[in-house]
Amino acid sequence: MGYVANRGVKQFYEVNLDQSHIFNNGFLGAFEQLAANVNTPNAVPLSNQIVNIFGSASAAISSIGASNLTNGAVGTAAATIDQSFYTKYAGAGVSQYYLRNFPQFQSVLLGNNDGRSEYNSLQVRLQRQIGALRLTSNFTWSKSLDNDQSALTGGEGNGFAAPLDSFNESLVKGRSNFDIPYAFTTTALYALPVGRGKLVGHDFPHWVDSALGGWSLGGLWIWESGQPFSVSSGFATGQGAAATFANYTGSRNIGGITTSPLGPGVYYFTPTQIANFSEPVAGTYGASDRNDFRGPGYFNVDTSLVKRFAITEHKALTFRAEGYNLFNTVDFANPAVTLSSSKVSFGRISGVVNNPRILQLALRFDF
Repeated sequence: MGYVANRGVKQFYEVNLDQSHIFNNGFLGAFEQLAANVNTPNAVPLSNQIVNIFGSASAAISSIGASNLTNGAVGTAAATIDQSFYTKYAGAGVSQYYLRNFPQFQSVLLGNNDGRSEYNSLQVRLQRQIGALRLTSNFTWSKSLDNDQSALTGGEGNGFAAPLDSFNESLVKGRSNFDIPYAFTTTALYALPVGRGKLVGHDFPHWVDSALGGWSLGGLWIWESGQPFSVSSGFATGQGAAATFANYTGSRNIGGITTSPLGPGVYYFTPTQIANFSEPVAGTYGASDRNDFRGPGYFNVDTSLVKRFAITEHKALTFRAEGYNLFNTVDFANPAVTLSSSKVSFGRISGVVNNPRILQLALRFDF
């Protein structure tokens, strides 16, 4: 038994110093005013800063995209305006530094050591030999936290990924993508009590013992907690260009394999649970956090039956009968968790993380 701790490890981190600052110069307020009048653009006064840049509310809505306005994607709108329509700033009397510190560049990346990870675990290992049976069991109870921004897009420290907010790195602190709080494995090897000198057939003649004796039965049993996942709003409602988290109210310990009246297939959330999710408004990052939720668990049993046939002193045949995922357990992958997708696809599971049952035979000649 042992305890493993890895506290406060510093890792490489990257931030974009040229990220749009939507909370400065009244941009967020101008965006919200425009969004509230997408269908009534004449109601937006010319004093609105965004309207002032484009000359009219209709032109502003067309250039930014009505969907970005209605979905609160203020981060996308800021990037669109500053990268595609910055030439309009001068005519509107707007500073070239209206939205970004370094407008001459698309991004200015700064590498630092702000990355943090913390891993703690209790590890227990038991070994026991009971006659012809050998057992080894391992149990790990652990928790891993980090603020790896690349993990939001499925990576794990592999290259730069736009953070939710380069000036608020704590927004992406959460469970690591590989955080598995409970993991239990057991391996077993049992020499069957059949053959000469064994419980069954202790006086077998040599030729019978060669065929029926010396068989070994092995097994591997794995049970693990599910992997964590984040629920994305699907829209960049914050300062950065990355999609923010969804709003959620209620316990995070939700989810289970089920069918749903929303459509055919397998779902992880019930309609009642789905109703607790909502889109964040412009200028916010969602009430849920990174990897707040946990997907389906993992269970697998493999087995083998092995017999070695001696031919001569240095030659032998080894026969193996193997079964993988013996009980044909379906281990589901995490569900689709982008809130902006259709109601039918949100929460739906479309993949598995294990093969169906596989049975195979093998014969090996050793010389």
